[in-house]
Amino acid sequence: MPPLPAWKIDNSWSQMPSPRLNSVQKLNFNFPPQSVFPEVDIFDPAVQKVSLEQMTKLGEELISRVTQYSPEVICEGGVTKRHVHLKHHQFTGGQGGFRQTVFGLGD
Repeated sequence: MPPLPAWKIDNSWSQMPSPRLNSVQKLNFNFPPQSVFPEVDIFDPAVQKVSLEQMTKLGEELISRVTQYSPEVICEGGVTKRHVHLKHHQFTGGQGGFRQTVFGLGD
């Protein structure tokens, strides 16, 4: 079998191997024009300030409340904190991104 050609990408097209035809086919991409979108506030700097010790204490308190109510219950819990910072850029010059914080309680 001959070697497959490498992918080639520029601003509007690429060539890639077609698994069924074992040849090269042209792919057209239509990227949207640059746009301005409203910012959505999903970042809370207070989440980053929560320490591991505070998270541990919160989890222990939640489990304690459940087991005080029903001592026979076997209980597990978890506390999660996450900070996401995502940026993206398009071939057409558009770009965007967001910062997000997550704080969760569960198992």
